[in-house]
Amino acid sequence: YVITAASPIYADIYYLDQDPQKFSDYSHNPYQFTPNVQADIAPGHPWVSPTVMLSNPDQYAMVSVSTGSEPGTPQFHCALIVDGVVKASKDGPKGALCSLRNW
Repeated sequence: YVITAASPIYADIYYLDQDPQKFSDYSHNPYQFTPNVQADIAPGHPWVSPTVMLSNPDQYAMVSVSTGSEPGTPQFHCALIVDGVVKASKDGPKGALCSLRNW
């Protein structure tokens, strides 16, 4: 997962870092599988997740970013990369969500 911003911002980021054994585990407690980090992001200074090894990225790969309580419109860009290939990317003025899941 990679997050960039056109303007400097202290951002809230959630990303899925592990596959649940079954969907109901995720459904009942998604935050158990999606750590929250706060990061300074700026042009030339992206946030890049630690390596995430999902057995089923098509079902669970997800990263989201938002300004949280910070003022401003940083113009976020997120990218979801699987085996070196960009599988999803999105832009948003105050937040963005990259996901392969269809639910």
